[in-house]
Amino acid sequence: MFNIVTASDDNLISFIEPCLNSISKNGYDPIFYNLGGLDFGIPFESKTSSASLQKFPKKPFVIKDALEKLNKDDWLAWVDIDCIMQHPIDDAIGNYDLGVTFRKSSLNSGVTFWKHCQASLDFLDLWSKVSISVNGDQNGLNKICQIPNNSLIGKTLDIENAKVKVFDCKIYNNFFFKKDQSNARIIHYKSKYRDRFPF
Repeated sequence: MFNIVTASDDNLISFIEPCLNSISKNGYDPIFYNLGGLDFGIPFESKTSSASLQKFPKKPFVIKDALEKLNKDDWLAWVDIDCIMQHPIDDAIGNYDLGVTFRKSSLNSGVTFWKHCQASLDFLDLWSKVSISVNGDQNGLNKICQIPNNSLIGKTLDIENAKVKVFDCKIYNNFFFKKDQSNARIIHYKSKYRDRFPF
């Protein structure tokens, strides 16, 4: 079973309760990191940004902190705070070290999957360095993985000594609001879709 981790500061405070409630309703006990300005959650010093692809350079730091607190071979899913979980996601667990979600032309780092193993921890260290250098978690993840197109969805790739499985955003990180989303496990109300968020 996945452990679910997310994080926010007080800039997105109205998103926190709906996101955490949706995770709980699907049978998970969410792990929440307080990035500043809140009186609950695991304190973690970090800055967030509203700039496109530069939202949260320290996301891999938070993920690693949460992952290291789990037992070896346990599973962790990162879910952005502007997401709503519609259905359980344990069907995503499999024979890989980390999972990423791909849309039409690039990865979206709003939902990622991690097995507690050395390959994932090493990958997170690399992602941490690259995210700071390019000033963004999503920029950093795409720079490392360099997945060119959606033909690799469903495949497991060897990237930086880790087995990286590519998942379809339509199922696990859905922000395709003009199409049917009833089968999506997680809906992501990122940036331009936040006016639709179910407050």
